[in-house]
Amino acid sequence: MILMLKMLILVTSLNIIKKLMSNAIVIKNKIKQFDNKIIVGGDKSISIRWVLFASLANGNSIAKNLLISEDVKAAIKTIRKLGMLIN
Repeated sequence: MILMLKMLILVTSLNIIKKLMSNAIVIKNKIKQFDNKIIVGGDKSISIRWVLFASLANGNSIAKNLLISEDVKAAIKTIRKLGMLIN
């Protein structure tokens, strides 16, 4: 009975992963260099994404009008724990 339950969980998990992967987007030609500005209004989701994208970018990233919510502060704290320098 326990083995059957474990197998059911495994099959269900694999089906969920397969479904998620069918909606995946693969970016093959990444931007090699981006030296421009993107201007958007302050928004929690965009602010968190900016923190994540900036942590992956080479060089310095500067944000203006970031929405500093508790979630954004948590994202910044996490990035700092990973060793990124944030002023």
